Amino acid sequence: MQSAGTNDLVWAARYEDEATGVGLYDTRTFSFRKLMDIPGLRFDSMDMWVDQDGKRIYVAVNGDLLRLPVPDGP
Repeated sequence: MQSAGTNDLVWAARYEDEATGVGLYDTRTFSFRKLMDIPGLRFDSMDMWVDQDGKRIYVAVNGDLLRLPVPDGP
């Protein structure tokens, strides 16, 4: 997983309830803080890359590359 620029935090995505939640996973406490839901798309952390400086999330889904705005992070 990709570092969120803060100790112990990484960007993560997990699918549940017909939407993928994107947020921060704390590797120290094993907790996930969802920052946004993306309904209708199914992907995981390995399918995305976060450009924090450019404020974009890039997601590879079904052979397409999608660009989404990055939610407020750490």
